[in-house]
Amino acid sequence: MKKRILLAMITVVLVQACTATKEAMINPVDQVPVSVVESIKAKYPGASDIKYSVLETDKVYQANFRLDGNELAVVTNTNQILNTTKYLGRTFSDSLRNKMSGLGIESGALSNYRVLEVPGQSVRHVADYSLRGSNYSLTIDATGMIDMASRQVSFETRSVADLPEKIQAFISARSKANYEYISKLPLLQQELKDYLKDKQEFVFTSSTAYLLPDNSKQYQVYVKFYGITDLPLIFDENSNLIWIGSFNRLESLTNFDDLTGGLSNVSQQDLNYFADQFKASSELKDYQLDVRPSSSQAALNVYENHTGYQFHISKPSVNSTESWVLRYDSKRKLIDSYYSGQQR
Repeated sequence: MKKRILLAMITVVLVQACTATKEAMINPVDQVPVSVVESIKAKYPGASDIKYSVLETDKVYQANFRLDGNELAVVTNTNQILNTTKYLGRTFSDSLRNKMSGLGIESGALSNYRVLEVPGQSVRHVADYSLRGSNYSLTIDATGMIDMASRQVSFETRSVADLPEKIQAFISARSKANYEYISKLPLLQQELKDYLKDKQEFVFTSSTAYLLPDNSKQYQVYVKFYGITDLPLIFDENSNLIWIGSFNRLESLTNFDDLTGGLSNVSQQDLNYFADQFKASSELKDYQLDVRPSSSQAALNVYENHTGYQFHISKPSVNSTESWVLRYDSKRKLIDSYYSGQQR
């Protein structure tokens, strides 16, 4: 059992700057592992008024504190810091705001500007964004790419041990070779089947935990599928699998020269239904599906007894690239969506 350290209980209202990570003090605690306390103290020796909360029981914690006049939220597991958010309490600079110029989303209102740092990644500029009656989290990376989604990042990790046990068990059960499946692939060349026969079906690569607008959690997990490509799985806060990536695309391949999968496998009836939904949406009406979409634009994904849809719709423009990715379950319920855009 991990040694724990008792912290003085302090009942202080969390400052407004921390509202962007709404999960921050949902589960405040007065006991955390010594390793968590020591990693915060070592990285931020000047931190004051530290308050801890639990993001994943016995796995991932968040520390909120003040440093050099700024509010910080640091997420850590028991071994290392996973990400740090610094709340700057002002709006984007003109140079960052200008990166939104000419995009279809530029008319919204920014607030609660912060900087997100993840080890090994470039700094991301983040803000709350109100657009046409909806609230989003907007992110600009070092390349000027803008992402916008209603979900907010809770933590990112490359350790499967940071995830709930049920998700770990799901991945572990498939972290082995499965030549029975490989041998039945209808089109793949035999030499490639032989190449894949000893490859693990799943190898965990990374995961992001998100906080949704209703304060529930969602886990997006990436696995390397037979060593070929990274594919996503989405689990709800109860660790139930609710959406799957294009695992069935392997069944349409003859070789690995082209992994795009050709034309869409979504039925015309479903294409018509979703196209009508997009046209009826004030946010999506200017984004289009091709008349004969490719599988990268519209896909019916299948894995074991799970099915789901993914659409990648784009807005025609010579001055920018703008698109939405929308993911639905088998009952056409929206599971996840996000916008990406950048000036050309």
